[in-house]
Amino acid sequence: MNDLKVALVWNSWDIQNSLIYSLIKQVSKKNIKIVSPSKADFIIYGPYNWDEKLFHFYRFLKRKIRSERFSNFVDSYQKKLINASIFNRKYKPLTLFYCLEPLPYDYIEADYYISYNLGIDKENHLYDGLWKDLLDWSHEKIFRSPSQSAQSLGRFVNIDELMVAQGSYFLKKERKMCLFASHMTQPRKIIYETFLKHFQIDVYGMHTNKNTDANNNFKKIDIMKKYAFNLCPENKIFPGYTSNRHVDAFVGKCLPIYWADQNIDFEFNVKSFINLNDHFKDNFENIMSSLKDDVFLKKYKIEPLLLKRPNLERERKFIEKILSNF
Repeated sequence: MNDLKVALVWNSWDIQNSLIYSLIKQVSKKNIKIVSPSKADFIIYGPYNWDEKLFHFYRFLKRKIRSERFSNFVDSYQKKLINASIFNRKYKPLTLFYCLEPLPYDYIEADYYISYNLGIDKENHLYDGLWKDLLDWSHEKIFRSPSQSAQSLGRFVNIDELMVAQGSYFLKKERKMCLFASHMTQPRKIIYETFLKHFQIDVYGMHTNKNTDANNNFKKIDIMKKYAFNLCPENKIFPGYTSNRHVDAFVGKCLPIYWADQNIDFEFNVKSFINLNDHFKDNFENIMSSLKDDVFLKKYKIEPLLLKRPNLERERKFIEKILSNF
């Protein structure tokens, strides 16, 4: 069997446990061999610039010089550096930009794209969500070590868990909130501060309080056993962007108090969680009151998170299209 030489550039540390990489290994008729970019036939790269000093310097400048024009200049310059480092070689490899961050799908130029971006009518682009990495795909003969998302939760999620209502378990728990956060940027900070006036909120993660394991050596699913609510807003919203936060909460038998783009109904049942995007205009006053009302809360015990069973048909066809080039 011939080798397919693959380079992994600026991806998350657990890219080789990701669903997409697992599909590439499964679909490929060649043996996958990880090599440097200078030797690769196929480069999969992500949005993370691992030159930490340079990355933090750019972020510092953008924070200090609050100008959209300057910010766009910095982004453009970073992309040029990325492209130069990747294509400084004798022949151009096939490239895939695999980006599950809230960024434009073509933030970095590539032959193919996998992103959260909805509404992209291009044959070389696939819409996909990070939350699928959290699911157990063993029924599709995909076996892998736990991804970062699964490690954080404590296990992979069986799809059947998301296809049924979570029941009244969350109603029996103490009416307090947990929040998992590595940082408190806006608007997460204002959401947290507003809810803190009305509910006890225990914070776990790098942005800690006294209740947090100092080594962050915990599993979300164990922590959530004590809480009726999981306050789990995204860092930012982008059309189609959803991570696994609300899935974690649902599996942990908490009511997810989420903040996400309105297009989340493309994949999820919006009656199964609270989307704070609907409540900014009254500064969360109505929802704050509703969360103390048992009649209101009981509506959520009968709703599944997913109304349609997910599969890998689109992902598999897209990977087959990419690998047909070799």
